[in-house]
Amino acid sequence: MAKSSRIFSKCEECGSITTHYKSCTTKKNYCVCGKHISRQNIRCYDCYLLYVSRNYRKAIRRNRKKCSDCNKTKSLNNFHPKNRIKKTYFSICKKCYRKRVLNNSLLRKYGITLKQYKRLVKRGGGLCDICGDSPKGRWSKLNIDHDHRTGKVRGLLCHTCNTGLGMFMDNSKTIKKAARYLRINS
Repeated sequence: MAKSSRIFSKCEECGSITTHYKSCTTKKNYCVCGKHISRQNIRCYDCYLLYVSRNYRKAIRRNRKKCSDCNKTKSLNNFHPKNRIKKTYFSICKKCYRKRVLNNSLLRKYGITLKQYKRLVKRGGGLCDICGDSPKGRWSKLNIDHDHRTGKVRGLLCHTCNTGLGMFMDNSKTIKKAARYLRINS
């Protein structure tokens, strides 16, 4: 059995003297009633319950948080939970988080930012650089076409054209032969 020492402390809220037992094995404070009391806040159990309920009511009343990226105040449903038990949430909203992830992904893969991608889409009118169609259906975004050897971005293509170039291994001679084949056999 672990040794435990008795600790007398004053409650921060009401000022009453409470008895706690400090367990040598866990290094945590426990109240006489057996309920866990946080190490940072030594309160009597009644004041602890009042403190928790007060903060819970404030959170329910507000139920809103300000995003650190867009500086807009939104409901807590728009934030990813950090810890469901403590009811804490991340500082950026889900929309800004998705933008940040997409921006980091574009930077890592192609060396361009989300703003540069949007500029490319606007410059091309939202159409594929090869076939001139807008992306449809399941692949509704334009793919970034880049040179695999140099990593340089060439333009934006629909899924079909991008896959076709990939199947030809970006070899212009093979693509010319395929075009000639289609002209002869059509």
